[in-house]
Amino acid sequence: MNEDRKERLKQLQEQQKQKLFETRINDEKQRILREIPCFDQHYQFADKEEIIKLKTFLKNLPALTSTYIDFSQLIQYEVKSFDDIDTHFHVWICFLCGSLELFELYPYGDIQNFINDFENWECICSYFILVFENFKDFIFIDDEKKIIQSQNIKMRKI
Repeated sequence: MNEDRKERLKQLQEQQKQKLFETRINDEKQRILREIPCFDQHYQFADKEEIIKLKTFLKNLPALTSTYIDFSQLIQYEVKSFDDIDTHFHVWICFLCGSLELFELYPYGDIQNFINDFENWECICSYFILVFENFKDFIFIDDEKKIIQSQNIKMRKI
């Protein structure tokens, strides 16, 4: 009987922990909605299937640190400014620093809107990977606005 109570208590604690985590995710989502003007018009959050694809993609990138990719193992080139980026694509915005809950959110939208709203996005996070729809190409942006674009395959225009 005592073992049953311990097991039940353990289950209740796990449920409470999950509810708290979900509440914090919702708080981060609300912060994004507050910080990004017209978020609902220009962006949407990834669904569960897309989140799995994005996490798999990010997990498979070679990393030097949690916020910096080992570019020596990838075909890529540095971009001088946002003006040099082809803006005819949609991307998932992946945060590379911040709270654990922030790592569960993947906004999706037109790259031009991201560029236009970049100052607001910087208030949320200072390191980003913008993942293209093909789940192969990406743009990395660090806290010094250094921009590195991958060149795995030719990107498809929308």
